[in-house]
This record gives sequence, C-alpha cells and structure tokens, in this order.
Amino acid sequence: MIDGTRALLRLPQALELESSISVNAEVTLMRIRQAACLVAVILMTGCGDRGPAMAPAGGTVLYNGQPLANADVVFIPEDKGPSSIGQTAADGKFSLSANGRPGAMVSKHQVSIQAIERRRRDGKSEPAPIQETVPESELKSPYISRSLIPANYANQFESGLSAEVKQSGENQFTFELTGPPGAK
Repeated sequence: MIDGTRALLRLPQALELESSISVNAEVTLMRIRQAACLVAVILMTGCGDRGPAMAPAGGTVLYNGQPLANADVVFIPEDKGPSSIGQTAADGKFSLSANGRPGAMVSKHQVSIQAIERRRRDGKSEPAPIQETVPESELKSPYISRSLIPANYANQFESGLSAEVKQSGENQFTFELTGPPGAK
C-alpha cells in the first residue's frame, strides 16, 4: 500500500510533466504552422521588385521609302529605367526587349537607329583569324565600317526620333528616315 500511495502522490507531478511536454509540443507545432504560412505568403507575393512596367513594342524602319534591314533600334526611356533594343528584319520590322524581357518600359523614349555595313579591307568575305598576339603594325582593323543611313540617327540627342510606349495600345511605331548615307 505504501508503494501505491507513493505512486498516487507522484501522479500530479507526472501529469504536470506530461502536460508541459504536451504544451511545448503544441507551441512548437504552432510555430511551424506560422512559419509555413509566412513562407507561403512570401512565395505568393514574390521576393521583390520585378522591375518597371513593360509593354510589348516594336515597329518598322524605312529608309528613303524602303524597309531597312539589319538596323539596331534603341529606345532610351526619359524616366529612369532600362533601354530596349531590337534589330530590323529584311522587311524593316523589329520587336523590342530589355534585359531579357520582351517589350519596352512604359514611358516616353528618345530613339536612336544605327545601320552599319562592315566588310573586310582585303575584299575577303570570311572572318579574320583570331590571333593571340597581333604585331603593332597590324593593329589597324581588317574591317571597314560605314553607316548606311545618316549618322545623326545613331545619336539619341540628334536623331529627332521619339516614341511613347503605353501600358495599353498597339505600341507599333514607324520611323521614316531620309538623307544620304553617312551624312549628318
């Protein structure tokens, strides 16, 4: 009987210990659930700024009334943000992208267009071989480059070209360039 009495006297202590373990387990479980909810909210909302608002944009470049192929078109936003770049196809059409994202920043832009012809000085069509060291006498480029359009179009401040990319709308622009090649 004495052993039974001692066991009964220890019962409240044992229950207290068991309940404190149970409460600790519940608190731990509750913290795990809170952490899981927090992670879910972060994943659903994203981890940061995805950059400026972008919209699909492109267009056509004509030079003296004809489509201009292989021209680089650059949209430079008036607001702080990335420039967008595109290259014209044979039909003069281009699509813009910035930092791997299609389109251009929603903003007013200054536009520059550059069309360069590059050919070898020696008349050969294959590319020049890559050399580890080049003698000083051969530092001159084996290529000749010339602008196929007036040079002012390559400068955003002198081109006179601009465009406004809007969040909604077509954002298709036509640039009609004129003048003799290479002239300002």
